[in-house]
Order: sequence, then structure tokens, then C-alpha cells
Amino acid sequence: SSSKQVRRDGRSAVDAVARESTSPTAPIPAMATKRVAATMPKYNERTDVGKVIVSYNPHKLEEISQGGGGKSRRCTIHSNFNTNVSQPYRHMFTTLDERSKALDHHLVTMGEQIADRYNIGKSSSSAAEAAAGQEPPHSSDTTIAPLESVGIPCQELVCCIGRVCNEAHEGRINATSVVLEGSRHGSGGARVNVDLSLLQDQKTSYSLFPGQIVAVEGINTSGRKLVAHRICEGAAHVPNQTFISDLMRYHHDDDFQGGKPLKIITTCGPYTTSDNMTFEPLLDLLHVIQTDKPDVIVLCGPFVDLKQELIQSGNTTLEVEEDDGSTITVSYEMFFANKVAAMIEDLYESDPELQTQFVMMPSLDDANAEFVYPQAPFEDRVKGGGKVLQLPG
Repeated sequence: SSSKQVRRDGRSAVDAVARESTSPTAPIPAMATKRVAATMPKYNERTDVGKVIVSYNPHKLEEISQGGGGKSRRCTIHSNFNTNVSQPYRHMFTTLDERSKALDHHLVTMGEQIADRYNIGKSSSSAAEAAAGQEPPHSSDTTIAPLESVGIPCQELVCCIGRVCNEAHEGRINATSVVLEGSRHGSGGARVNVDLSLLQDQKTSYSLFPGQIVAVEGINTSGRKLVAHRICEGAAHVPNQTFISDLMRYHHDDDFQGGKPLKIITTCGPYTTSDNMTFEPLLDLLHVIQTDKPDVIVLCGPFVDLKQELIQSGNTTLEVEEDDGSTITVSYEMFFANKVAAMIEDLYESDPELQTQFVMMPSLDDANAEFVYPQAPFEDRVKGGGKVLQLPG
């Protein structure tokens, strides 16, 4: 009979040798590593100031040395956004009834656009004629089944328009948890489960997410489950169009560009270093704007960065102008007004002929802005306004 030596820990000597070998399967002892913190130069000690890192100019266009320096502004950006906000409001203070009405209005509006795009509810002949050249996705047939309310049982193909919802209250949406919710006016807010197995068997591609407005063509024999045969995933907005004559006039007329190119600068915050709140990078940027005189400057936040150590500690202090250099602690809004907005005001006061338009967009990291999405624009901080445009984040 064979015998093998056993150690006190219960393992044989052979096992111990195998574990201590240098074979690839044996564990490799961890090596102690010491991380060395990267030392970054201070802002005033940085090198290659003003150096161009990357330039994209495939058409070999001439470099624009200066933007518009005339007495009139050559380029003006307006915030003409289509919105359903008709009166002043407060974030996160809308009632449930107001939210449900807004969601239902969005569903009805998008549903009308989808019905018009895919000719839903029209006769087969008119649908085929109107859809010529605009074939809906996922099918070569341009004929769409007639429109029906969500949850109505029918033995034939119907088309239901509604909002995609997740049947499960937690977790991500999947092929077995898709629910279609109809509008309150057309379907009484009814919901129906969507069976996507036929599309999966046919290897038809689709993309769904909660809140999406879609039109689903299928059969709903019981009123509780809609077997999808086709999914129309929305209608794109008609692209903006401009007449060639207007473009030529805008580019060559002396009241606008005068045949010269536009110069637009885009920057992104933060606009101060991590160890102080003097906003030296922003001040250097304003010097560049005063020299180059671009037509538009787009400033993206954050301006009062929540990740800045001094901001996190609540050290938003301003010096008192009177005498002894004492400081007072102010709110984030007042800090922004006396630091960022004041610098822009001084720029316009020092150069009244400057026609550069400032476009300011807040960030979710801005302490002086509402950190909700979609984010509200900044309030006008510049005296007189008109030269600064505040856009939502």
C-alpha cells in the first residue's frame, strides 16, 4: 500500500510543492507598488501658451485673423425654441395633473405626426400614392393597417399609436416587458402588452425605450396582448430650409457678412484653477476676445464649479470695496454676478465698439444654476442685456 506525507494543515507534501511552484497556474505574489502623484505646473508657469494643438482645414482656407470689427453685428443667434411653456414656472413644483396633461399632449402631438408620416388611417390607394419615395422602415409594403385605439380587440391587422412603457417597475426594459400606453382621449389611457416574438423570428431590427412614441401594427385578438407585425419608430422633423437668395444676401450684403467669413469661438469650463477663485483663465480668454474680436463666443459651463475645492467648502467670499480689505460670504448667484458677469461687463465698457455676442450655457456642475434636466438658462446678468444670450443646458 502506498503512503504519502500529510502536513499539519491537512495538505500532502505533493500538494504543497505544487502550490509553491512557479507554474503559470500558481498564484503570483502581489508586488508592492507606490503611486507617485503627477505634478502639474501652475497656471502661470504653463508652457506653449496659445499654441495650436490640432487644426482641421481640409479645404486649405485662409486663416481668419479677426472677426467682425464694424459698427454693426454681422451674426446674431436667437433662442427661438419651440416649447410648451407659456408662463413662468418653478422647477419640480408641477402637480401630477399638470405632468399627466403634458405627457398626454406630447403623445397626441407625436401621434398625429407619426400618422401623417406613415399615412395611418388613410385608404390603401392614397397611402401607397402618398408614401411613394418615403418607404417606412422594417417593411417593403407601404400600406398601413387602419388606426385603432389601444386595448380594443380585433381579429384583423390594426395600428395602435402609444407610448412605450416598462411593465416591470424596476430594471431595464426587455422584449417581454414592453407595454403600449394609449392617450387619454383616444384610448382612455389603456395599456396593452406587446408581443415582439414575430419580429424576433423574422429577424426584424427595432429599437425601443421607455417613453418612446411609436405606432405598432399587429393583431390584438383578446384586447390584452398586441402581436406586433411592424413598428414605426417615430417621425423626424422637417429640416429647416433657407432660400439660396437669402443665403447669398446674408453672405455678400454689407449689412451682414459683407463677403467675409464668420469667426466663432467655443470654450468649456471650468474657468478658474483648482486652488483659487481669481478666474485667471477667463480673464486671459477675454483678452483674446478683445484682440481677435470674434463674431460669436460660446461659453459652456461650469462657471461656479461644484467640484472646485473652495466652492465645496463654501468659500464664496468677495472683498468689501470700502477700506480694510475685509471679505463677506455671498451666495453662488452673487458670486457669479460679481466674478463672471462683471468681467464681461468690464469688457464691453472698455471697448464699446465690440460687437461680439456671448452665448452662455450652464452646466449641471454649476452651483449657481438649477441642476435639473432639461436645465433652465441663466438669467440676464449684463446691464442692458442684448449682447449676451443665455441658452438652456
